[in-house]
Amino acid sequence: MSCSRAEHKTEYLKPLQLFRETMKRTYYMPSAVFLALSFSDEYVSVGYSDYSYLTADLFGVFPRDETLLDKLVEVVQRLKKDHEWDLEGIIVSNNNSVVPPVNIHNLMEVLCKRENIDSLKYTCWKDDIKAGLRVCFFGVAICF
Repeated sequence: MSCSRAEHKTEYLKPLQLFRETMKRTYYMPSAVFLALSFSDEYVSVGYSDYSYLTADLFGVFPRDETLLDKLVEVVQRLKKDHEWDLEGIIVSNNNSVVPPVNIHNLMEVLCKRENIDSLKYTCWKDDIKAGLRVCFFGVAICF
C-alpha cells in the first residue's frame, strides 16, 4: 500500500518482519521509537517505547471521534520535536471485537499523508485482552 503521492509509503509488515527491520538500524542513525495503539469501543490508548525498545510509557488516551487523526498526528510531531526521535513503526493491538471496527490500513494511509511521513511501517498484534493494552513485542510489554 502506498499513499497517494509516490514519495510517501505505508507498509504493513508481520510482527517478525518489523522486528527484522529494526535490526537494520545502526549506531549512527537517529534514535527511533515504536508507537503502540490499542482500540476500544470508545477510546484509543497510545503508548511509545524508549529508543532501546526496553520500556514503554503511556502517551495518552483519546476518544474515538473525528479529532482522533489530529491527535495521532500531534503525538508523532511531539515525539520528533521533544525527543528528536524517529518513528520506527506503529504496533496496533488488533482486537476484532471493537465496535465500530477500525480500518487500520486506511488509518495508516491517512496518517502517512497528514504527517508527511516518507515511509511508515506498521504491524497488527492479535490481542484479545479486554483490560488495557498489552503488546508483547521483542520481549517488551506495553501495559496500560
